[in-house]
Amino acid sequence: MLESNNRILALDVIRGFALFGILIVNMMSFHSPFLYLNPLKWWTDPRDHFTYIVIDLFFQASFYPLFSLLFGYSLTIFRERTLKKNLPFNRMVTRRFCFLFIIGFIHAFFIWHGDILMVYALVGFLTLWFLKMAPKIIFLFGCFLYAIANTLFALFLAGLDFIHPNPVGSNGYSKLAQAVVQIYQQGTFAEITGQRVHDWMMEYNPQALILLLFTVFPLFLIGAGLSKLRLLEKVEGNEGKWKGSLVWTFLFGMLFKLLPYFAGNSRAVDYLQDVFGGSLQAVSYASMIVILLRKKRAARFLVFFSFAGKMSLSTYLLQSSLAVLVFYGYGLQLFGKTSLFSGSLLALGLFVFQAMFSIFWMRRHDYGPVEWLWRCITYLKVPRWKKTS
Repeated sequence: MLESNNRILALDVIRGFALFGILIVNMMSFHSPFLYLNPLKWWTDPRDHFTYIVIDLFFQASFYPLFSLLFGYSLTIFRERTLKKNLPFNRMVTRRFCFLFIIGFIHAFFIWHGDILMVYALVGFLTLWFLKMAPKIIFLFGCFLYAIANTLFALFLAGLDFIHPNPVGSNGYSKLAQAVVQIYQQGTFAEITGQRVHDWMMEYNPQALILLLFTVFPLFLIGAGLSKLRLLEKVEGNEGKWKGSLVWTFLFGMLFKLLPYFAGNSRAVDYLQDVFGGSLQAVSYASMIVILLRKKRAARFLVFFSFAGKMSLSTYLLQSSLAVLVFYGYGLQLFGKTSLFSGSLLALGLFVFQAMFSIFWMRRHDYGPVEWLWRCITYLKVPRWKKTS
């Protein structure tokens, strides 16, 4: 489970796999006004309907939780290795999170509104206060906080649905969505930036930020607890537990994922689908990868994801940077002209390209380009750029 340079192979593979899933979901916002439409009314082709259902059941809200767990896992590893070397962890992690916030700010307001890095940086600072807790306590506290806070909010939404039903998805082909298409497709850089800022404020309104706090923060804690327990490093002899985790989290995750298809759409049902279905599915995907890495043939394929995982920040930023050049007015102007099916194929092709580029890059360099800069800021020294012969 460990590579020769002491990196955890499973961690890199899962991180790379998460980037693939994130791209599939984000691509809907890259090429269409996803914040303003009902996907099953906006896209009318049967192939698009089928594609959306696949994304909704297996991708939507399933990969950011996975990435959040990995963030907490990696943060604990960084802390332990830093303290072991007698380095000033608090100062280093402060510089690390400040850099992440600045990169996220540039990404959100000058590239794409759906950035998550600023949220990760801010929640990361909060997580630091809990890293000294015992492994099982921090893990159980994260699970308890996630379950209780999100159950209470789902009950609140159920009450709201009862008092004031919300016609979910009734804005299928709205004038507002068409206006957004016009700006992103034909607008100047200034006009597109203005719309991007508006979309960011819409997506990260105060209510959404509170919800993110009670989803991202507990997942950071759970990931940190699992890291303290050395979960990915101690697979030998625990294969049965991993298989049980795969089966049960996938089954219960799919039950939540299928809720809107049987109970109908409502604010409470849609929230349960994402917050519990997505997170349980994320755990099942991680469990599946850990199990498959024990098999030689599967491991040879999965290592393909690990190179993108090693340079995850560079890969994430490159995804949106390339996408806006394809779809926005200062690029190929394809925003609003792309079907969901073709957009998803484009996302698949883009990730394959990124994975191949990551292999090429990481065979010649110790770090991805943004990771190298991040390390410079963290350690206040210039690390080696290229691998030695």
